[in-house]
Order: sequence, then C-alpha cells, then structure tokens
Amino acid sequence: MGVNHLASTVATHLELDGQIDIDIHRFGVAILLLHLLEERFRILLSE
Repeated sequence: MGVNHLASTVATHLELDGQIDIDIHRFGVAILLLHLLEERFRILLSE
C-alpha cells in the first residue's frame, strides 16, 4: 500500500539521520493507527 511505502521511506530517512529505532517504530505505529481510523471513517461515511 502507499501508506506503508511512505512510512518505510520516511523511516529510512530518519535512520539515515541517526534517529533512534524506537522513534521510528512509534512513527510507524502512529501512521498505521491514522490509516486504520481513516478506513473506519470512510466506511462510516459510505453507509
């Protein structure tokens, strides 16, 4: 999916900048939660 690719791309850039893996993990989890919320709202709006 595009969101997963975006998250992994950003995570790669953060790693190159020397960020901590935990920060990358938190960012990835935040992206995933936002994506799930977006899907849930899209389903609610379509009903």
